Order: sequence, then C-alpha cells, then structure tokens
Amino acid sequence: MIVYVESNFILELALGQEGANAAESILSGAEQRLFELMIPAFSLSEPFGTMAHRGRERKKLGNLLEEQFRQLRRSRQHKATIQPIETAPTVLLGLETAESDALDSVVMRSLRTAGRIELTADMFEQALNYRRDYDLSSSDAIIYAAVVADARKRDRMRPKLFVSRNHRDFDIPQVRDELGLLGGEYCDSFESAVEKLAQHNVKLPRPSVLPVPGVA
Repeated sequence: MIVYVESNFILELALGQEGANAAESILSGAEQRLFELMIPAFSLSEPFGTMAHRGRERKKLGNLLEEQFRQLRRSRQHKATIQPIETAPTVLLGLETAESDALDSVVMRSLRTAGRIELTADMFEQALNYRRDYDLSSSDAIIYAAVVADARKRDRMRPKLFVSRNHRDFDIPQVRDELGLLGGEYCDSFESAVEKLAQHNVKLPRPSVLPVPGVA
C-alpha cells in the first residue's frame, strides 16, 4: 500500500486542526512501516510560506491592538476595562513560536519516514498541462504531477491513495479516472484515508492526544 500526502497533511499536524488525529495515525503507521508514505518534496517547503504569512498577519494585528491599548490606557475610564486583554499581542506572538516549533517537528518526522518525490523538468512540464486542462493552481498542479509520475513507476496492482483536503480541486472526474488507471484513488480527508487503509487490512495505531500549539 502506498499513501501519497501533500502540504495540508503537514499543516494539519503542525496546527492541530480537526483532522490532526487521523493524520497522526497515518504518520505513526508509516513510522511503523505498515505502508509506504510518499510526499512531493515541494510539499515540505510550502507550509513554511503559509506559516510565515500567518505570522505577518498576526504581527499586524498585534501592532494594531497595542496601539489601541496605548490610547485606551490614557483614559481612566477604560484603563481597568482593557487590563484583562492587554496580553493579547504577547499571546499572538507565543502562538507563532509554538506553531513554528510544531512545524519543524512534523517536517523532521516526515523527512525521516516518508519517501520524497523530487520535482523534475518532465514533472513540471506535465504540471503546466494539468494547470491548464484541470484548472488547478500552480502548486496543486505540481503536487499532482509528482504523485502521478511516481504512481506510474509502481505496480498498478499495488493499492495507492492520494490524500488531500483540497477536494475543490482534486475531487474531479479527470483526477479520479487517472488515478484509477494507476491503481489509485483520491481521499478528501485524513479520516477517510484511515478508513480506506483499514479496508486494506492496515491496522493503524491509535494516535496519542496531540498538544495544541501555544497551549501548555
């Protein structure tokens, strides 16, 4: 069994989002060599850009809040009222640090566990076609081209799953048909991927309770 994941798998785990427990089961199962986990190398760098953007937005919000608090402190009427929330900018900064640390940890685990699909000129050329023909974004087209290129090298009788929460782009007949010809199928959630693995007699470990970034 081969499971292909992409950048939202990394972010799901790092941010502790709603599918994180299922994603953790998948990563833990791969660490135990219950199946082969593959990820386009492009997908390991993309989450850092997402995190950087989130950080910039939080800093803008923190600076805006701090300016408002500075003005409100000048008023005896409002000074006591805002006291319980004056730490908000510091909390936002702490969240950024915690999420960054969590991302580093998830990427390191993935590097130690998953096989990586390096981007080639042929893959990029095919990605341009997918972007045009399947109306994919550039990043999604690169990810999908990498998955298809690797799947074509494998035994078609070997089951394959491509897991991505980006169902608005990938859950289309062209993708499902193409993957089907290669012995693969698309899963639009990590929970459904866990169910599919179970159907193939892959018993995943129960995930531990994941810490929420920024919460002690």
